[in-house]
Amino acid sequence: MENKLDTRINHRIAILSGLIKRQVYRIIAEEGISITPEQWAILSYLWEEDGLTIGEIVLRTRKDFANVTRIIGKLEKQGYIQKNKNKKDGRSYLVYCTEKSQEIKHDIEKCQKRSLEISLNGISEEEQQIFLQTIGRIEKNSLAFLNQKE
Repeated sequence: MENKLDTRINHRIAILSGLIKRQVYRIIAEEGISITPEQWAILSYLWEEDGLTIGEIVLRTRKDFANVTRIIGKLEKQGYIQKNKNKKDGRSYLVYCTEKSQEIKHDIEKCQKRSLEISLNGISEEEQQIFLQTIGRIEKNSLAFLNQKE
C-alpha cells in the first residue's frame, strides 16, 4: 500500500533532492575530488562569474546566508577560493576562484555530465523543459513565501 505522503509533490522533491545529492557524492568520490555538492554549486556560479559577493551567491544558490558563509569558509580553507575586500563597499567581500579550483573545473563538469546522464535517462527534451518550467514556478512560489515580511 502506498503511503499518502508519497503522493505529495513537496515530499517527492525532497526525496529526489536527497537521492541526487547521494548520487553526486558517489560520482565525485569515484573521481577522487574532495568537495561536496554544495561546494560544487558555489564553484559553478563562480566559474560563470568570478568576483561575486556572498549576498549574490546567496541569491543564486537560494541557500541561506549562514550556510553560504560556512561553505565559502571551507572552500577558502581548501584553497579553492579567496575573498577580497570589496573596494566599492568595504562591508562586503568579493569571492574569487583560485588556480586550484580552475584545475578541477573539467573534472567537476565531467561529474555533472555523468549525473545528468544518470538522472535524465529515458526522459525526453520536451519532458525536461516542462519539468524545468514547473520546478521554476514552485521555486518562485516558495521564494515569495520566504521573502514575505512577518
